[in-house]
Amino acid sequence: MIEPKAKQILEETFQDVLTMLGLPPLPYTFVYEKMGGRFLTMENSEEVDNTNHIIYVNEEWANAMLKDCPYDLYYLQAHEARHVYQHM
Repeated sequence: MIEPKAKQILEETFQDVLTMLGLPPLPYTFVYEKMGGRFLTMENSEEVDNTNHIIYVNEEWANAMLKDCPYDLYYLQAHEARHVYQHM
């Protein structure tokens, strides 16, 4: 299960960065998945589906980063929001 604090950081930061980039709030859905399907290793932390407005998050990676390096949660959202900006 995704840690509530990790979820809060990811979802709020994503929208905050979109605002900083001059985009309106966008209705992206966050889907948290355990490793084994889409995410085979901790090297893949997140994927964005701009067509369906879904952000898939490696739940285990997010929980580990909350504990070990929370800054990476913010960085990842800035990175992914930039991809959305490029797509727009």
